Amino acid sequence: MEIIQKGLSSPVEHIHGTQSPTYRFIISTDDEDRDGDIVKQHGWEFDEFSKNPIALLQHDHKQPVGKWSNITTRKRANGGFETVADLTLAPPVSDVLKYANALVEAGILNATSVGFAVKSAEKRKDANGKPRRGSIIHKAVLREVSLVSVPANQNAIRIAKSMAISEDVVKSLVSFEGVDSDFDLDDDTPSPVSVALDKAKALLADHKPSTKNHSDSVFNIENRIEDKQLLDAVKLAQKLLGK
Repeated sequence: MEIIQKGLSSPVEHIHGTQSPTYRFIISTDDEDRDGDIVKQHGWEFDEFSKNPIALLQHDHKQPVGKWSNITTRKRANGGFETVADLTLAPPVSDVLKYANALVEAGILNATSVGFAVKSAEKRKDANGKPRRGSIIHKAVLREVSLVSVPANQNAIRIAKSMAISEDVVKSLVSFEGVDSDFDLDDDTPSPVSVALDKAKALLADHKPSTKNHSDSVFNIENRIEDKQLLDAVKLAQKLLGK
């Protein structure tokens, strides 16, 4: 069966209380997509995928970035249904994985794409019964779910610079397609996020823990910070600096 790919960007939820960094992504909804298609969420078949739920980068089987779990379909507050899955990222043992971890942690890398085979579908019709663009997909077999690149933005570039990530790695996770020609990879104009990150790094570098208990020292740092943006930056800086 032909494999179809459909992408989706959505807010990412950090799942707390897990051993490794884990994030909940919305991977599919029953909204009409850009092709005019509607995927019925209760028609998903997960059995095949659940046998090897590896998260890929850009649908490339040579670039696994983590593992999916807890795939489920749920009702949305504003009506309709959506399918969510939890991503546990692989340890940052390469520059690609380091950058992916940092971008997801920062809420920048929030796009996924599902690869699936259609088992049952029908062409859509308008209110008068005439054919219209798109199909209603009633049943589909999920084959894989990938993290995919997001549009270029300076925050993503600044994080890459702070980690000394190469341009090739940046372009594996950040898309420059359609970006204005004046978008500068070397632009060093500070942004609130980068300023907060620099402050957080300095705070961590200067901090002298009064206890040998690591978790207590982190707790003390976080309790002294009232600015939420700075607190988020501290948590990211802890990750980048290996604190």
